[in-house]
Amino acid sequence: MLPFVTSVAQANQHDRGELLPAGSRWGYRSRGFHYSVDDIVFAATEDALVRAAKADPGFVQEAISELRVIESEELRFLACRALTALDDHDGAIGWLIDDPRNLVLGWSDSPHWASRELIAAHSSDCSEEMFGRLETAALTYRSQYDRRAVGHGQYVLLGGVDRSRLSEAGRRRLAELERRFDAPPEPQVVMASFVGSPIPDEASKKMSDDNWLDALRKYATEGTDWRGDKPIGGASQLAQVLEQRAKENPERFARLALRFDESVPATAGAHVLRGVHAGFDLELLTELCEHLAGLYGEDVGRDVCSAVEAAVAVNHRLVALIDRVSTATDPDHESARTKAGGGDQYFYGGDLLSAGLNCTRGRAALAAASVLYKGDDHLEALLPVVERLATDRTMAVRTCAAEAILPLLNHASDQALDLAAKLLDSPVDVFDARTTERLLTHCVLRRPAQFAVHLQRAIEGPDAVAERGGHVWAVADYRGSIVPPVSEVVSALPPRARKGAATVLAENIADSADALAVLFDDPDEEVRAAAARECATSRRSLRTPSTR
Repeated sequence: MLPFVTSVAQANQHDRGELLPAGSRWGYRSRGFHYSVDDIVFAATEDALVRAAKADPGFVQEAISELRVIESEELRFLACRALTALDDHDGAIGWLIDDPRNLVLGWSDSPHWASRELIAAHSSDCSEEMFGRLETAALTYRSQYDRRAVGHGQYVLLGGVDRSRLSEAGRRRLAELERRFDAPPEPQVVMASFVGSPIPDEASKKMSDDNWLDALRKYATEGTDWRGDKPIGGASQLAQVLEQRAKENPERFARLALRFDESVPATAGAHVLRGVHAGFDLELLTELCEHLAGLYGEDVGRDVCSAVEAAVAVNHRLVALIDRVSTATDPDHESARTKAGGGDQYFYGGDLLSAGLNCTRGRAALAAASVLYKGDDHLEALLPVVERLATDRTMAVRTCAAEAILPLLNHASDQALDLAAKLLDSPVDVFDARTTERLLTHCVLRRPAQFAVHLQRAIEGPDAVAERGGHVWAVADYRGSIVPPVSEVVSALPPRARKGAATVLAENIADSADALAVLFDDPDEEVRAAAARECATSRRSLRTPSTR
């Protein structure tokens, strides 16, 4: 196991300046936390070395000879744990202080603790000469971990030294550090814990409006207090409790939020909107949205739009807020195409629509769609908003704007189709969303000649896009809307497009028996499986696709 751990640790290291290089697998450790197989392997290696140090010290000395000098924080940590258990006092202390970087070996929440435990195990019995060198190393120690609390790392290390052997200077320095810092805690076992509100839920039910304002101003910052039995949060956690109370008494808390000023954090305004908007009085909702939007700007933009979406009716003032939010700066990049944490995964799993749903301009597009689905009373005001969002610089927002173009087909068909053409004139990834799939379906049915080129792009696109293109092809084929360059022959489509077509055809078997018969013998196994899959209730209709 040790050769495996050694090779893996050295294969993924990154430089850390004055500290030993560390890797992404084991460079951030928590005592007693074995979440993955990697964690278990590393912990088992540490445990085996410690146990063997007592049973066969000669074997362990030989086994760690390479680890003692290797340029790897994880592997030096293993050497440190083995040396702590070995009965070699001068050898262990000498190794520790020969390289100052060995003084920073431990766990994520206590990066010096393994080094301290080695000191505690051997400082009582090492030679006078070695003890003197150890004390000097501890008294002169400085680390980048001390930038926010200068001297804390030195305090952790000195606290492991046999106090009875310290010089006068050592005792004086240790006493000084003890006055400055609380006793350093041992590394903690990682445990999941709910971060509570600074005002408990039950207590919040008895608070007056003035009590609420005082509390929101007192706990206006984020952060977690770990000093008690349970962690206590700040502004966000209190705002979540506020939201619950707002759901129970919407009018009271809407009027309370009208008293918010700059001293109340934006998260409180956002959570009030989430609590009160459903089925709420239109005039009061409008006042609330205008007040909070004026006070907090983009910080509550998404929540204002969500409130408009949920409203039974809207007015021109709420529509004006949609227009305002549609020009927000968020998003400023394509988050679904941005790698998360330096790995191979993307934010939102690479899903453009999910990214759109979680950004401000994307929510503005969905709010516009909600208003347009209700009727054409605000068509003139929203047309420029939808056009702006349909040509947005990010694909994520465009996938949301596709939802707003669909109801436009009922009110201003030609303008909607022209906007759809602009929206779909994007990188092919934009087709990989249920909203753009629906939009493309309606466009192909209404203007087959114009939108056939977009359908062909989808069919020839990446696998996920091609499968959606196959969905659209199946509906268009049934409706007689397939025109060149799109093939009328299902077997001529790429495999993933055939799979998509098969999925829709199998859900509408009464209308598609002939086409399905071809796909039952398809050379691709996934296509055959999709063709054979019948649904008790059709999820799609080949006959009358809806714009709602």
